[in-house]
Amino acid sequence: VSLERLILLARHKSIGITIFVLMLLRLAWRLYTPAPPLPAATRPLIARAAHVSHALLYVLLLLLPPIGWLLSSASNLSVSWFGLLPLPNLVAPDKALAGMLLTAHQSMAWLLLAVVCVHAGAAFWHHLVCHDTVLSRMLPFTGASRSDGARQ
Repeated sequence: VSLERLILLARHKSIGITIFVLMLLRLAWRLYTPAPPLPAATRPLIARAAHVSHALLYVLLLLLPPIGWLLSSASNLSVSWFGLLPLPNLVAPDKALAGMLLTAHQSMAWLLLAVVCVHAGAAFWHHLVCHDTVLSRMLPFTGASRSDGARQ
């Protein structure tokens, strides 16, 4: 394994740790402050798809980093947060386990990419086709938290 690859892998792990911590904070915030309701005109199937995609985003973003950490441990590779905070290995080196975890981590990463693309596409569809506030209410500092679906 080249030095460049190890540097990229270390950055990848640090970003994963950061995303995991931010997701825990986001989950705590979401439990404290529920999302505004979807516009009243949202069809039930679209609302269900939105809820499923949100749940998938949360699940994947919460599971990918620990699986990556387990993968690193099983691969006998250290994990640290930007070289400042070393994390302990979670399991002993195990080539078979590392292979299974690599498959799981990669599959979940591709699924996450697909869900993010569908989610972003749906947000733009709402904005450009439906002309509702779904996209603008997701963006910070827009003040668009109304649930009536009208443009602000």
